[in-house]
Amino acid sequence: MTYLKLQNIHMKYQNELIINDLNLNVERGELLILLGSSGCGKTTLLKIIAGLIHPEQGLIMIEDQDITNFSPQKREIGYVPQSQVLFPHLNIKENIAFGLRARNKENSKEEIEQKIQEVAKLAQIEDILSRFPSEISGGQKQRVALARAIVINPRLLLLDEPLSSIDANGRESLALMIKRIQRETKTTTIYVTHNQQEARLIADKVAIMYDGIIQQSGTMTDIDIHPMNFQIANIIGKLNIWKVYSQKFEQGQLIISSPLGDITIASKEEKKIAGIQIHPSKIKIANENENFDMKFSEQILVIKGKIISIIQLKSKIFQIIIQINENQLTKPFIYIKMQLLDQNLIKNLTINQDIKLKIDPKDIILF
Repeated sequence: MTYLKLQNIHMKYQNELIINDLNLNVERGELLILLGSSGCGKTTLLKIIAGLIHPEQGLIMIEDQDITNFSPQKREIGYVPQSQVLFPHLNIKENIAFGLRARNKENSKEEIEQKIQEVAKLAQIEDILSRFPSEISGGQKQRVALARAIVINPRLLLLDEPLSSIDANGRESLALMIKRIQRETKTTTIYVTHNQQEARLIADKVAIMYDGIIQQSGTMTDIDIHPMNFQIANIIGKLNIWKVYSQKFEQGQLIISSPLGDITIASKEEKKIAGIQIHPSKIKIANENENFDMKFSEQILVIKGKIISIIQLKSKIFQIIIQINENQLTKPFIYIKMQLLDQNLIKNLTINQDIKLKIDPKDIILF
């Protein structure tokens, strides 16, 4: 049964449409990642669910209970905003206890102490309970904010970009801690981020948001394999993805103008193309004795460029990053990534080396 149901949520801000008849279902005990670029309405949606903003229209239900007109306190929702808003004059233990005391004044001192110790152990902050917010790191503040939200046993937990202020080294461990706590407490959670790597790491399900609605939802694996359109492929971080400038259909051929140049693909039907993608493993190095008199021939797409970086991904897998338009200074640089398994080829490649690539048009994915 659906635990949280959002139906036809509509919201404007200064006459600009932010959320447009949005629908979303979240299952009980699920960690759903709400993924989208900055400014797409993710934070606004969280505030609507939390009761901090009232939608112009729509329905919000938890366990078949309509909470659309409930006050934030009555909703029993834990909300962790992007900036960790801790009370500077209270130590960590008192910060955690604040919401607990405010929501349930019948708790005894012993019950409050027990709950604080339980949540502090979950968040691994037992050793900093006597400190003040000014005395702990950003990662520790985020753990405290999370502990303060879950100590009230919320019906729903909302996390807004919880790792945005955390350095790269601590981001993965903190994300995994959030997932562990969510799983142990079985708290239904919506986690907002624009970082698709966080989604890959911890999501049970992902909902892709842009243009004010949920465009696609499902597991990250499903969306990776079958992104519905170019924008979704771009949001989830597909490699080698570019917009299409223009297109035309002539005599059974689709001719696409792109940052890679003009590409001709055999096609039986005319269809609107927003973007293209080429998997790194489908890009090959052209031999010097291979002769191409144009960037595009009828069978192959040929691209000239310069090697910018060589990265070892795994013991026998290398990623090569190539800048493909170094002489076109009036345009942004375009980079293409390819994968190599051939150790002999790798040995002959160096940084700043000129290189010629070839791509079979049949390997180009159209969105």
